[in-house]
Amino acid sequence: EGAQATPLDSSIARTRLAYRPLMASADAPSPAAVPTASQALSGEGDVPPPSIPGGTEPTPEAAASAEGEPETAPAPSPSEAEKADAVVTSKRLHAEGPCQVLHLAEDGRLLLSVGGDGRLAGVDVAEEASDESATVPPPLRSWSSRLVSASSAALTAAAVSVDRAWLATGQESDTGFGVWVSGLDERTGRPTGLPKLVARFTLPVRELQWHPTKPLLGMAADDGKLSVWDRSPDVSGPRRRDFDKASCAGGGVRCLAFDPLGELLAAAFASGALVVYDLLEGINRYSCNLWPKSVIGRERLSIAWRPDGSSLALPGDAAVRLVLRKDLEGEAAGRSPGRSPGRGPSAFAKLTSLEGGHRHSTSTAAWSSGGYLLATASCDGVALWLVPPSEGSEPLAAAKLARVCRLDAQPVSLVWSGDSIIAVGTEKGCWARLLAPTPDAVKALRSGGGSPTKSPQTEGAAADGSAADGSADVELAGAATGPHGAADENV
Repeated sequence: EGAQATPLDSSIARTRLAYRPLMASADAPSPAAVPTASQALSGEGDVPPPSIPGGTEPTPEAAASAEGEPETAPAPSPSEAEKADAVVTSKRLHAEGPCQVLHLAEDGRLLLSVGGDGRLAGVDVAEEASDESATVPPPLRSWSSRLVSASSAALTAAAVSVDRAWLATGQESDTGFGVWVSGLDERTGRPTGLPKLVARFTLPVRELQWHPTKPLLGMAADDGKLSVWDRSPDVSGPRRRDFDKASCAGGGVRCLAFDPLGELLAAAFASGALVVYDLLEGINRYSCNLWPKSVIGRERLSIAWRPDGSSLALPGDAAVRLVLRKDLEGEAAGRSPGRSPGRGPSAFAKLTSLEGGHRHSTSTAAWSSGGYLLATASCDGVALWLVPPSEGSEPLAAAKLARVCRLDAQPVSLVWSGDSIIAVGTEKGCWARLLAPTPDAVKALRSGGGSPTKSPQTEGAAADGSAADGSADVELAGAATGPHGAADENV
């Protein structure tokens, strides 16, 4: 008091005044507790708006004051409760880092994943309790195996072959960056034998992917190299083959995707370029600048071919984009193979955008085995799209948003088991299991009898794994159980 305030002091005073309304006060209402899945479906209790990550818990005084308020908001009706966000609770598998789900068996039993702790974890999903009221909690993991031996080594990428016979890992150590391949036990999925070094790079390996039908391993690295390694026993020449960069491709390779038909290889580069190569000849069939430039190793991206190879899903924006196979081939678009068609999305003959499922940029996409369901993920949740059959007359633009599911952590990886189950890996080393619509529900949604989610801001996924009345449900459902700590070891 009585002193002349300096500009810095005035700045501090204004800052304190600006943040003062955010502090808890005795007359501030307390946010309601997040409802359970059963409450969200039945309409019991108050359903609050979605919580903001990083928010603080209300003080006991504020909670007591809120309980004593004479005027309280009325409880929502069941119809309103069904539209509320029911957050699916994920279960921890890894002590640190994100959880990358690698494989989920066709019968939905065995799940394999890797994490920032450098471990390969296996879970027998059949042992999971199907009822939320079960008294015995499900196992966090059936077993785990350390993949990196040295304390200074780090796991940068991993992939499991479709037949669950091979495991590939990208590792960073004091000696450099490399890709290692080892066998897996057919029944348990545990690594067998000593891993074999198959490739070296000058920067970390960003993504690994096995071909769905051929004995090929695709490798994408931050040093800009895109390579394919052949594990066939009768290879006469070199097993490793490198692909040349297109003129518009620069920086590291963010991700790759094998064409299920065995003809094409798509890759996304840090410069924002999408390049489609001829897998056999190694030439550039199509290239285009589709995304903004990205920092190497910072932003995740995973593109995915439809199981029949008819189209390619391209996340990276809030609207997921689909492009037909014929529009990625030079002859069909009126261009010779290897020639760049131009810059920007307009270079595509046709580009379909799926809008309304996400508010933020998507990072990964995954198709169901039948190819009629597409799951996409961003920091705001997982969206499920019903895509018209490729052999039908409906265009891709007729795709419908079936459901949006909120999780308690940011999803980073998606893996399907058939057409019914989706395994989601999260940024916090956890995983969640989501159930897709039944075939009858899909038929009802195609005919217009269902009520698909229109806005991800107001609707989330049911978390009990079944429809309330036992009938076919068009909504995406998730199995939710209580969270568990990270200190648990092998069960």
